[in-house]
Amino acid sequence: IASELQQQAGSKLLKDFMAVAVKSDKITALQKEVEAFATSFPMPGFDVSTLTKPEH
Repeated sequence: IASELQQQAGSKLLKDFMAVAVKSDKITALQKEVEAFATSFPMPGFDVSTLTKPEH
């Protein structure tokens, strides 16, 4: 993905790369995939069964 985006950016400057990366559908899909994977594991050091949602 990064190679494709760098080619699309047309330069090796970070600001040019980021401008293209922010608009990328592949980056958005990858972010969702990583978040889904990461949330499938419990947070280390927390007993999930004792957590409660805060009241607003």
